[in-house]
Amino acid sequence: MHAQENHSPAPRPRPTGFTLVELLVVITIIGILAALITTAAIRALGSAKEGRIKLEVDQLNGAMQQYKAKYGSFPPSWRTLSPGQPDAIRSHVASLFPRALPQDIAQIPDRMTAAEALWFFLRGYTTDPQRPVDFYNTQAKRDNFLDFDKARLVATRAITFNGSPAPAPPRVSPQPVYCYVAADGKGQPYVYFDTSRKVYGQENQDPRVFPPLTLPAEPALPSAPVALGVIRPYYRTYFAANDNRNELVNADSFQILSAGLDGDWGDYPTANLRKVFPTGVNYRTGDNDNLASFSGKNLENSKP
Repeated sequence: MHAQENHSPAPRPRPTGFTLVELLVVITIIGILAALITTAAIRALGSAKEGRIKLEVDQLNGAMQQYKAKYGSFPPSWRTLSPGQPDAIRSHVASLFPRALPQDIAQIPDRMTAAEALWFFLRGYTTDPQRPVDFYNTQAKRDNFLDFDKARLVATRAITFNGSPAPAPPRVSPQPVYCYVAADGKGQPYVYFDTSRKVYGQENQDPRVFPPLTLPAEPALPSAPVALGVIRPYYRTYFAANDNRNELVNADSFQILSAGLDGDWGDYPTANLRKVFPTGVNYRTGDNDNLASFSGKNLENSKP
């Protein structure tokens, strides 16, 4: 007899493709990975932009150090407060160039904002000892300390030529004054505060020490930015409102500041507010990502 053959049923073929549950799991995983990659990319991009601003702050800082090495002092960013006293900015330039023509000294703006002063001094002087400023001659050869990216020089206002004490030479007027905006800072400029001359502590008495970035006394240009309000330097120690002791950061030199990536300097809800570095006392939201020549990190990451 032949052995009885065992005829078992053929195995059913497995369906190809993914089940709905598997598809949902894959989509969820892809979504999580995409979110992680996007977040990491955004952070990396932000870090790169912040690094670019910090690099420029360092360049400005180095240029200002070169200025002192050549001329013996840092340039002023303030106007003499006492009536009848010579303007600090004009006096500084006149002391550097005793042969300068009086009318050329007179054409220097008698007051500048913290942004304009940075551009004005680091643009350098001409090689002509009689006409070191030549504010109206953009073609003059300059011994400049920094090659500004002209695409980021923004006119803040127009200055009308002041011919006193000598008659003004025939030149085109008015002329623009500029500020230098940060590479990735929403169009906000870098600012410079001279802290070496020990004049601070009077910011509440005279707004000319820390003026807004546009001055209503001069005609604004069509390209002028919106006034940003008062921007002040940072202190080392917090004192009471009526205590004018000079405890500024870099009290023997200067501060160069950037508003960071958010373009927000940090507001001043009260006139007497003093912001303290590095502890962050009195910081506002806008202060946290600000970058400064005295800090290797933004102000939030510099807190102890």
